Formats: sequence, structure tokens, C-alpha cells
Amino acid sequence: MFWIALVLIVAIGSIADLIGKWIKSKERSKKYDIELLQEQVKLEQLKYDNYVIETEKLKLQLQKDLQEAPSKEDLLQFHSQKRYFAHKDS
Repeated sequence: MFWIALVLIVAIGSIADLIGKWIKSKERSKKYDIELLQEQVKLEQLKYDNYVIETEKLKLQLQKDLQEAPSKEDLLQFHSQKRYFAHKDS
């Protein structure tokens, strides 16, 4: 009877130790998952900020290009001069 009790105590202790290690492993895994998600959120925020900056940069570049673009009258005048020179050479 003594041996059975001793074996049961050792078995219960071993099982409790294994369960404790398993729980710690799960906690560590969840901690890593949380850290990974936090890093992904930071990355997505950086991507969004970069998108906003690039969009604003392109918007400013477009405005600059539109301001520097020749007017409709300039283009028509240039086109008519081009046609004039084309007919003049013929």
C-alpha cells in the first residue's frame, strides 16, 4: 500500500509539473502573438502614414505641373505656328 501511495504522489507531481510547463508555454506563445500583432499594427500605421505623405506629395506636384503648364491659347498658337511652318516647307 505504501508503494502505491508513493507512486501516485510521484505521478501526480510529474503530471502537475508537465501541466505547469504546458501553461507557461501557452502564456509565452500568447505573449509572442501579442507582440507580433503590436508590431504589425505599427507597420500598418507606418504604411498608412507613408501613403498619406506620398499622396500629398503627388497632389502638390500635380498642382505645380498645372501651374507651369502652358495655357490653352499658348497651345493653340504653337499648334497653328507648327502647321504654318509645315505648309511653308512644302
